[in-house]
Amino acid sequence: DPAKEKAMLFTGGQLVPISDKGVSSFFGEDFITSSRTKYITGYDPDMDIFYYTALGGSNEKTIGYYMGAGKWQSLYSFLPDEYANVGNIMAAFKASTITADGVTKTKYLFTHTDEVNRNSVFGQAVASSVEVVSKLSPSRVKVFNAVSYEGTSANWTTNQFTTSLGQTSASISSFGDDREGAYYQVMPRDTSSNSTSENVYLGNLTTSDNTTFTSSNVRIDRLNLPLGVAVTINSQSVTINSVSKYTFTVSASNSSVAGNNRTMDGPSTNGDPMRGNWIKVTFRNTDATEHELYCINTHITDSKYHHALGEQ
Repeated sequence: DPAKEKAMLFTGGQLVPISDKGVSSFFGEDFITSSRTKYITGYDPDMDIFYYTALGGSNEKTIGYYMGAGKWQSLYSFLPDEYANVGNIMAAFKASTITADGVTKTKYLFTHTDEVNRNSVFGQAVASSVEVVSKLSPSRVKVFNAVSYEGTSANWTTNQFTTSLGQTSASISSFGDDREGAYYQVMPRDTSSNSTSENVYLGNLTTSDNTTFTSSNVRIDRLNLPLGVAVTINSQSVTINSVSKYTFTVSASNSSVAGNNRTMDGPSTNGDPMRGNWIKVTFRNTDATEHELYCINTHITDSKYHHALGEQ
């Protein structure tokens, strides 16, 4: 119902405004707008999901309503021009010009089945993304020490982390550290202009293959070195993959990292810890195979600078 800015479900002989279930502002501000030229719906009987697509304007959207639980489930990357059902399979159609065997076709078919390549819609690769906010005990200022996730894919990455105090961090390009069934990473440090930092002394570095570097005078495993995050060593931007005693490895060959009196520079390496009432980040995954994400965790401690709860 565009006039009332609501999505309606006909059930039990009456129309029920299911858009009132936690997404009323989304429908009123982002989904139903004056720039829309068309609204279409499709039902996937296999997944028991109703899809609503708003077309036209600069920010077209598809959102799904899970009938079994009576809840809105997710936003989706596909933006078809029409939906249809063939037996128990939902199909989506996209206007496109495709020439095959001398014949020009104007429709692109996409079926929502488990056999299709994941993260590929209408022939285009797209990423799965999940934006999360960690806000346990939101009145307390917390230090965010680490982040982990539980799932079946090792290929999740993140964008920058942001906090309620205006901090921003580097992104995480790899969660290669699997700890007790969860993919773990140390929280990147604050890279904003307000961050204070000190260089980390790495000592005299030598290498035999330009990817593995050994310090002759510093225990590398005792330093706070972030893994899977871009850092600067001798003006070279590199990503550290692993650390062991006096040695660390980087993701790409770079001979300029070696030398005497090397330091790891800048707030991205050793800036302020990420702290605040909450922290926000988007996880992304481009796997073309089926994968599941069960949960995302943050490891937190109370900030020593924050006042005690209960003070007036």
